[in-house]
Amino acid sequence: MQVIVLATQKGGSGKSTLARSIAAEMTGRGRVAMLDLDPQGSLTKWWQRREADDLQLVTGLTRADQIAKAVDTLREQGFDWLIIDTPGARDEATRIALHSADLVLVPVHPSQDDLDAVGPTVAEIKEAGAEFIFVLSRTTRARIVDEVGRLLAAHGRVAPALIGARVAHGEAATRGLTAAEAGNAAASEEVRALVDYVTKELA
Repeated sequence: MQVIVLATQKGGSGKSTLARSIAAEMTGRGRVAMLDLDPQGSLTKWWQRREADDLQLVTGLTRADQIAKAVDTLREQGFDWLIIDTPGARDEATRIALHSADLVLVPVHPSQDDLDAVGPTVAEIKEAGAEFIFVLSRTTRARIVDEVGRLLAAHGRVAPALIGARVAHGEAATRGLTAAEAGNAAASEEVRALVDYVTKELA
């Protein structure tokens, strides 16, 4: 089982949107489980609205031993992928998740506030000894996207696939869907390109 953790110490980066988009896309590539460690429970609420039963969700875990045991159990149950959504702050749950990660995805909205949060986030990931990739999310066509991408490349790998700022993500979420599942062709192409890149890096 490959464990992908979504982590950043900056809220509003599109972390939960990215987590569910990746999880839904992964269902065509194996058995997928999700772990929601974010107290806001955005991933859980989305899953509860979802009619399809193609994703397993584990939530309500607060202690380190519970998280580690859940990961082991899902691995024993034969899941191929585990997507973990973490809180937007440094805490024990995030630390345990990072230690279990095969790969950490760090969503970054192209803004100075998000760039300011990169240092602490990367420090925490490196402390856990995990591999990580930056993902530019909620992007527009503004020149700052290229500038932020260049700045991030000085700190680590940057996914070539960009996740655009689309109203379709929020609209689809009200029905327990992703923008791609709701028929947004651009969103579908973006997340497929990202997952293709991530699976290649994990191979």
